[in-house]
Amino acid sequence: MGRPPLKLKDPTVSTTVRLPASLLARAKAVIAGGEVSEVIRALLETEVRRRERTKLKPD
Repeated sequence: MGRPPLKLKDPTVSTTVRLPASLLARAKAVIAGGEVSEVIRALLETEVRRRERTKLKPD
């Protein structure tokens, strides 16, 4: 069965991200149990949008 998709029209994929153990430990210390993946997704989305805007700016 599994978990329902986050967005119906944008299926999710599983990926592996390498993080320093100390960074993951710090994140788990301040982020509620099951929300670490959600926070990482949100941070990545923000960073991708920022880079897309930067790339579109004329020189």
